[in-house]
Amino acid sequence: IVGVGLAGLSVAYHLVGGRSSRTEGKRRRRVSVFDRCPVGEGGASSVAGGLIHPFSPRGKLIHLGLESLTAAAGLIDAASSVRPDCLVRRRLYRLATEEKHVAQLTKTAEGHPDLARWMTPDEVRTALGVEGSAGGLELGNGCGVVHVPTYLRGLWGACIARAEENGWDATWTVTSNYTASLSDADLSN
Repeated sequence: IVGVGLAGLSVAYHLVGGRSSRTEGKRRRRVSVFDRCPVGEGGASSVAGGLIHPFSPRGKLIHLGLESLTAAAGLIDAASSVRPDCLVRRRLYRLATEEKHVAQLTKTAEGHPDLARWMTPDEVRTALGVEGSAGGLELGNGCGVVHVPTYLRGLWGACIARAEENGWDATWTVTSNYTASLSDADLSN
């Protein structure tokens, strides 16, 4: 796997989830990952916001949003088993600053009560200490905030553990020259 941020580590984690069909005495299956930086350092993924929810900025459910939220929850659980500090908060808040936001976000709460709850301005002030909002949306039930670099380190740790459990080898190679690294790597598995 070349480029091992959020997507690449997800691929690695799912690849090593299957038991190796190799018989004893033969080489184990291997997932080899190549990136310019050590896990969780550098690249676009390491500076991602870490906000986990299935809604657009206007509060509409995005295409495959619920499926993505479910998939993300499984990966976050795996990463948290190695790095419990990767999950910053199990709730996410979207504040309304204008009346048009109130209308959009209350519609979200009404349409998705399993994920979203409308909060009055007084509830926002009490829960978050924020003055002057027009209210807000509390997102839960799988929505939350992760610290992305820590999450990436945790997911790589989970990849290594899962690989070992299922008879795979997992290696991470830091390189700035993918072509040379790939040609030097033993990828004969």
